[in-house]
Order: sequence, then structure tokens, then C-alpha cells
Amino acid sequence: MGSKVARCGELLFWDSTHNSTRYHFKLSTFTLVDSGGKSRAVLLSLNLHETTSDFIEMISCWRKAFNASLPKVVFTDDDHAFKSALSAFAESRNILHLMCTYHLFDVNVKHKVGGLLGLKGDDSPWSQFRKGLAACREAACEQILENKWNKLLEKWLPESEKNFHNSRQYMIKHVCSKRERWATCNSKAALRWVALPPNAQNRGTPS
Repeated sequence: MGSKVARCGELLFWDSTHNSTRYHFKLSTFTLVDSGGKSRAVLLSLNLHETTSDFIEMISCWRKAFNASLPKVVFTDDDHAFKSALSAFAESRNILHLMCTYHLFDVNVKHKVGGLLGLKGDDSPWSQFRKGLAACREAACEQILENKWNKLLEKWLPESEKNFHNSRQYMIKHVCSKRERWATCNSKAALRWVALPPNAQNRGTPS
């Protein structure tokens, strides 16, 4: 099994669902991308809690079962406990930890900003704001990203509007400050392609 895992490349998606069973256990999954560009769930874990020690044990099980280090690129929802667990292992210094933009934009940002802007309708303010976020993510360079970002905030979360202050600060402190982990123009984010075979790279960005 370890050799099969080794052939899956160096890209890992980690995600954990919240209270998804009748006993309120959390299901955590480790998913790799194989040589054909397909996702393969290789480790499942049911945990009562989602603490750093729980995730350390999960990573230890991975290493023991597959006799392999963690992949070089890891996508997560930016869970703090999992980040702490990763740092407990020596190889974490060589791991590129990127953020899943679904969790970042369509869960976290939508929760913080969507209701304030308005969610109803295909052409709602939130939908337009979300398209602006996508444009920021795909910006060709840091300068273009900064320009698009500033225009996005000024249009939808203007500094002059007091009602938007908290949402604007959230976007600056918790999204923009982490752009090296979600913006494709950033050199680190571009390294995610290292883990994908050429045929998978042509299928779109893995997030």
C-alpha cells in the first residue's frame, strides 16, 4: 500500500466534517491525487474531538500505515489545530500549506460578508463580490491582484460606510493577509502544480 501511496504524487487534501454522525463524531479524510489526476481517499478517521493531539495521532497513523512522509503540498481549510499538528513533525518545514478557496471564500467569507451584502438572486451583490474574489485569485501578478483587491473593497465594502467596517477589516486581516496561500500569482501558490501530473494540470486548479 505504501508504494501505491508514493505513486499518488505530492498533493494532499485534508478536510474534516463537523458532527456528521448520530454520535457526533467528526469524519476526517486524507485525499491524494493519483497519476491519472483522480482523487483517492486513502485515510479516514472518526474522532470525537478536533484537537491538535487528535490530528497528531492521525498523521502518525498515516506515517506508520504507509511508511511515508506527508506530501509536499497540503490543502486544508486553515484549521488552527491541524496547522499545529503539522508543525509537530520535522517534515513540516518542507511542506507547502495552501488554503482551499471553497472554505475560504464560499464558507468563511460568505458567512462574514454575504449576509451584509445580500445573498438572494443569481446576480446578487454577494454573487458579484464572489466573482471579484475569483478575479483577485486569478490575477496575473501581485500588482494586478492589489489593484483588483482595492477596487473590490472600495466598491462593495467602502471605508466610508461604518456598517461595513467589521467586514472590511475581516477581509484585510484574515483574507488579504493570507493571499500567498490562495492567490495563483504568488510564487508559493504556483508550486501546487509541482504535485500534479501534466494531464491533471490541464483540468483546472485543485481547490
